[in-house]
Amino acid sequence: MSSKIYIMPAGSIGAISYYVLKNNNHIFTELLGSKVSGFIDNIRGKTENAEFCGLPVKIPENIDRSARVIVASFRYGKKLIQQLHKLGFTDIVSADSFLTQENTSSVLEQMQEDNIEQRYNLISIQDSLRGFFIDAGNENDALTITRAEFVITQRCTLKCRDCSTLIQYYEKPVDLNIDGVIESVDRLFEFVESVRSVNIIGGEPFIVKGIAPLIDKLEAYRTRIGELIIITNGTIVPDSETIISMRRADLVVRISDYGELSRKINELQERLSENGVRYEIKRDLHWSIQRSFSNATNSGEETFRNCETWCAQIMDGKLYYCNFAAHGDALRAFPFNKDNYIELLSPDTNKETIRTYIERTCALPACQYCTGINLSNESIPVAVQTKVPLPYKKYE
Repeated sequence: MSSKIYIMPAGSIGAISYYVLKNNNHIFTELLGSKVSGFIDNIRGKTENAEFCGLPVKIPENIDRSARVIVASFRYGKKLIQQLHKLGFTDIVSADSFLTQENTSSVLEQMQEDNIEQRYNLISIQDSLRGFFIDAGNENDALTITRAEFVITQRCTLKCRDCSTLIQYYEKPVDLNIDGVIESVDRLFEFVESVRSVNIIGGEPFIVKGIAPLIDKLEAYRTRIGELIIITNGTIVPDSETIISMRRADLVVRISDYGELSRKINELQERLSENGVRYEIKRDLHWSIQRSFSNATNSGEETFRNCETWCAQIMDGKLYYCNFAAHGDALRAFPFNKDNYIELLSPDTNKETIRTYIERTCALPACQYCTGINLSNESIPVAVQTKVPLPYKKYE
């Protein structure tokens, strides 16, 4: 057995895994045999002298291939394992082999006392655990989706040049019909038993009026949802009706702090605190994803294999494999192809068509036009603004 043990990535489930191992000697003896040497993280490991939970963080390329790696992520576990195999690691263990609801809940208080919240606060950790265990007790044929994002608008109060959601390309962004989004929620949960993480996103979601009914609809499925999050840039304070619905649904408002651009972040934080709405502020922001449109030059299979950002993106009654497929289709940044999505509202759609689509092992037609997820050696400047929509080739 290797003398070096690492946990990947340096995130909320990684932190939980470390503390569970540290506090359960029998697991150490059976699973590890030695102490954890550090964490592996594709992004955080690039920072000089990076630490997490008091241990060093490195990128996988700088780790001895004989090391044992514990993969601790409910969102990206499969992709991380594929990456490690590709790099030559052979001793890989999944955290779900030893994490239980009992041993994780017992370490939360100690984690808070040790102030390990360098990147994730206790709210994020608790919600990640809820998502990790959301499918416990489901039947064998149950369908669990890792992450589902409901797009409610293409509009945003900012115009970030490097937005990974591709909002910077829209010339005439629009809001999605909330009644249609609600119908998509009902339809998804006809086929899916649980979703580890549900996000309400834009654009800037608080720019849309009357979103309380959507939040109320998601509350009706709350026992089948792990994390329930709305992502905002701190420029808008929602109305009272929305705030009441968010509190009732036990939703977390995830606020990206872009400094002076997030001009209402203090007012938003105060309003949420006063009304008992859970929130977290992401201040330690690192942008490293570079994505744009390309001309089709290959099958897209390599792009698909290397993609690390899978999530079901639901927009305009369609279920897409990722946000590139969704927004690229809306922008007509590649030729129309019905194989890029599932018609969620179609009477022909069923659990197996969705399962086959999301568990696919081959590229979408859209993958031919994606430059892929290129993790740059240096962080991209966060939230650099563009005054005009970025140009791209449009297909009719």
